[in-house]
Amino acid sequence: MDKQNADRIITEYLQRIYGFALSKTRDPYEAEELASDITYEVYLSLLRDGMIYNVNSYIWRISSFVFARWVEKKNRVRERGGISVDEVMEQVAETGTRMPLALIDNEDAERAERAAHEDSLRLLRREIAYLGETQRRIIVAHYYGGQTVKEIAETLDIPVGTVKWHLYDARKTIKEGMNMERNKGTLGINPIRFCSMGHSGYCGSTGDTANHLNTMLAQNIAYAAYWTPKTEEEIAEELGITPVFMADIIAHLEEYGYMSRVEGGKLRTDMMIHRGTKETDEAIHLLKTETAARLCELLAPVWTSNLDRFYEEHKQDIYVPDEDINLWRWSGFMMGDMYFRETVDSQNPNPQEPATQLRIKRPDGGDYVALAYIDDGYSVSYDGSLYTACGMMTRGSEIYEKLFSCQMSTVYDSRPDGWGDNKSTDYEALYEYITGQLPETQVNVSKYQRLYDRGLIVKRDNGISVNVPVCRCWGLDMYAGADMQAVNAIYHDYAKKILEIKCNLYPPHVQSYIRACDNGYGDSLYMYFYRWMLDNGILSLPEDDRRGGIMTVVFAERLPD
Repeated sequence: MDKQNADRIITEYLQRIYGFALSKTRDPYEAEELASDITYEVYLSLLRDGMIYNVNSYIWRISSFVFARWVEKKNRVRERGGISVDEVMEQVAETGTRMPLALIDNEDAERAERAAHEDSLRLLRREIAYLGETQRRIIVAHYYGGQTVKEIAETLDIPVGTVKWHLYDARKTIKEGMNMERNKGTLGINPIRFCSMGHSGYCGSTGDTANHLNTMLAQNIAYAAYWTPKTEEEIAEELGITPVFMADIIAHLEEYGYMSRVEGGKLRTDMMIHRGTKETDEAIHLLKTETAARLCELLAPVWTSNLDRFYEEHKQDIYVPDEDINLWRWSGFMMGDMYFRETVDSQNPNPQEPATQLRIKRPDGGDYVALAYIDDGYSVSYDGSLYTACGMMTRGSEIYEKLFSCQMSTVYDSRPDGWGDNKSTDYEALYEYITGQLPETQVNVSKYQRLYDRGLIVKRDNGISVNVPVCRCWGLDMYAGADMQAVNAIYHDYAKKILEIKCNLYPPHVQSYIRACDNGYGDSLYMYFYRWMLDNGILSLPEDDRRGGIMTVVFAERLPD
């Protein structure tokens, strides 16, 4: 039959073939598989045969035959009927990757037999990939590479008896695996992706969480072992892949402290991964808004009074652009809070719990808690960017001993985002400008450009000026005169309520870190304070060029002229 007529018949019968397959399998997925096999056989037969007098009968006869062969193949796979795993492996050793088949007179039976053998090979390869690294190397070397037990022992530098035991145990494991169904987990069907990553602490020379979990596979490996510790095989099944593809990633995540071995040798992810819901996010936002309002009504007059008085009393030791009290408050509030944190343990009824289980010293010099966030695509009633901050970011200097800075990056400033762009070298260049060591020459063009881009200096009608507060004094007690008993009661109430909301969002080994962050004395309310002060006229947004310098304080021995 010519191709045009064959195409027409196949198109006409396509839906009916699927209906036949569905009636036999009663499973949509298996029906698609069977219908595909039938369509293929019918199409080949139509092209091969000449005149067909009863197309309907012809197609259903082929369909019934293919269905019978399909059932036989399924039974062979399920029961391993007549197909020995040992035989498969020995034949692999003899022929590489192809299976020698005995001559069978019946062409269709041969085709079914070949399909069963091919399926056995597929399962064999799958199960070899699920073996541990040592057993996998031994199996591949022996059956695929043709090496003797003695040669393998010499290569791996282990006793011959150990190689023999691994061969025996691996064959047993492979047999068991080939006769069981491996189900793909949730992450294999619906993988997650971190929408943002960060750290709390000090990153190392190779970066932070975003640098080490920079692939979707690494993120899903980490998430698979987050709630419940898992073996490599369990992680692989959850992701629907074989362990061999994860080995290097898991080794790297272990080396850098993102995963660790716990009881039974299982892997556990040691980082904070936030995956909220619309309901919990709305409840947390409402609680933070209400708590910040209660605290600000009590504390804002105290804060502003202490900030303004400290500036007036130490004017000779504090530089503020244009002596603008609004710019001072934007950065002074952060400075005062830093001082408060140094004395918080003596005043806090809920002292910060140690988060050492998640704060890990990394091999590249990093010392931080790894953070990640999952966005499931739901919308909330508020603008989350108004309450998000990168900070507090502190920077020192290896060149100038007494040079130090603190900065937060938020939606309110005009600086490029991210901790990675907040460099110590920029503050060193600023200090050199302040002390007259940075002439405007071609050599220093790139340094000046960085200072402009980072908002540390601005050019105005009267020339270049430093755009951030610079201090050579410390000790701003922003809470002096506050009713700390009332403040502590509010913080205590907040900590209790927010943990009730969050208790089911994190696994047990992350809970102590969450309690430390949300005891009220951490920075979880920080941006809500700023928002309240903006809404109530205590702060106002500066001019555009001045916004590059807000929420930054530089400590140095010299002040700008």
